[in-house]
Amino acid sequence: MKNGVTLHSKIIAFTGLSLMIVVAWIYLMMMAGHSMPANNMGSASHYSVGLLVSMWVAMSIAMMLPTAVPMISAYMEICQTAATKSIATVSPLVLIAGYLSVWLAFAISAAIAQVGFLQLLVLYPVPPATGQAGISLLVTAVGVYQFTGLKQACLTKCRAPLNFFFANWSDNPRNIFQLGVKQGVFCLGCCWALMLLMFVTGIMDILWMVALTVLMVAEKTIPSPDILRRITGFALIAWGATLAVELL
Repeated sequence: MKNGVTLHSKIIAFTGLSLMIVVAWIYLMMMAGHSMPANNMGSASHYSVGLLVSMWVAMSIAMMLPTAVPMISAYMEICQTAATKSIATVSPLVLIAGYLSVWLAFAISAAIAQVGFLQLLVLYPVPPATGQAGISLLVTAVGVYQFTGLKQACLTKCRAPLNFFFANWSDNPRNIFQLGVKQGVFCLGCCWALMLLMFVTGIMDILWMVALTVLMVAEKTIPSPDILRRITGFALIAWGATLAVELL
């Protein structure tokens, strides 16, 4: 699909994007009554792979698409400039599809891993203290990841999509889909650890989903993200340490 990205097509793309986000949040709010904290193993039998996949997919769309708006806007800006020069461009929907494919793969993997983990815990129950120790390690690890070079590198890529698009520009839909996939991988490298906190807070905790969404959007948009990144890292490490101390 090669065409100039006009104001009309831009409106269509953002309408579709907004609709996906709204529908995902509505679904999550409807399912909020099925909240399942990570340590609520008694309810594991009520959660099928299909249900958990739908929940993780909805979370990925609701939480990650808002963080991709700056990236999509940057792509459309280039497309509009190209259109004024009669240069063929590809619909931003192709870029969005590539981006979402990465997070859909993450959602399916997380759901399958959670089902396996819950079934394992049903067969081999662990004491509450052991469960809390595991949560402490996970939260601390997520905090430590905030300081890693990989986190910083991926965040930098997410925050500067214009340079990436200029360097890899194409009017081939397949190539634009691949650009969306690459941007999705950068975003995954930036946000996957924070998303794993949903295992701790409960996969259907709306307040935590909103808080994490705001945090991830802020990391990609505020002028000085390194300060927020470090504050978040220290806070998570402190949280993990507090959980560990409670076991003493």
